[in-house]
Amino acid sequence: MSTPSLTFTVPLSWEAHSLAQHYRTQQTTVPKAKQAYLNSLAVYAGDFYLRCLGYFPDPSASDSRNSINLHFLDVADLVVPSLGKLECRPVLPEMDVLEIPSEVRDDRIAYLAIQFTQSLKQAEILGFTSKSLAQIPLSSLRSLESFPDYLSALRQSIAADQLTPFHPASMVELSQWLEGVASAGWQALDTLLPGHSLVAVRSQAGQQESPCNPPQPFSNQVQKAKLIDLGLQLGDRTIMLVLTLAPSSNQTVSALVQAYPVHDPHLPAQLQLKMLAESGEVLQEVWSRGQDNFIQLKQFSGQRGDRFRLQIVLDEICITENFVF
Repeated sequence: MSTPSLTFTVPLSWEAHSLAQHYRTQQTTVPKAKQAYLNSLAVYAGDFYLRCLGYFPDPSASDSRNSINLHFLDVADLVVPSLGKLECRPVLPEMDVLEIPSEVRDDRIAYLAIQFTQSLKQAEILGFTSKSLAQIPLSSLRSLESFPDYLSALRQSIAADQLTPFHPASMVELSQWLEGVASAGWQALDTLLPGHSLVAVRSQAGQQESPCNPPQPFSNQVQKAKLIDLGLQLGDRTIMLVLTLAPSSNQTVSALVQAYPVHDPHLPAQLQLKMLAESGEVLQEVWSRGQDNFIQLKQFSGQRGDRFRLQIVLDEICITENFVF
């Protein structure tokens, strides 16, 4: 079994085991007691590692420090202020995969794979991933060498969103689209891909099964698209973001948001498409799987002046577009 080259070893002290025993004794079944014990050790190791990197987690704010949560959930989270929840998943000595329970596949900035020695005297942090899959081979983990840069990029992205969440100059005014006025970077679909429609694009991609229902056409619709470059580090992967609008009789506008691959038959696995409110709250989100040729958010509506944000996220890359109806 091959794993990422750089690892980090944490000694599991009497303090670590005492804390784990505390949460173990509060469980009512043997499997839950073992689960709580190992999860607690993993969180201890993750906390130790983060502090060595100069981050100061708040274990007391984590679900993994709530005995009631531990009774119902297989959770080993660690709240990192200003960043979010980091999941510290225990890996037993004989395991060659990182297992991620279904209840912790959302709302996590990353997953650390933390493998114990047989004696539980040490924990070795093998690597990390941002993919929320049920099982990930340990050989596929990202190296800890890139973890500090990953956290730094995440912090910068969050800080940028908080500083200028909806600056007027950065907002796309959708009401202008309905009046025939274009926005910078947004073009008609047949301009970006002459002679193609979304149906044709999907057909070329092979009509693979998607987690979303096929797009439903609007009447009197206005449709614009923008090419999103995910950067050199991801092999010049380009995504086409498509936004379709349709005015209704009650002064609201219906909207449908989709993301398509441009040069590849499928979207990158674990590409995330998110819709956020003006406050930054995530309103809805969808993830791509390995064979998806498009993903879309649920149809939504807005009135003039309503603001929202769309984000395309893949690993440490986060592209944000701000809109106002």
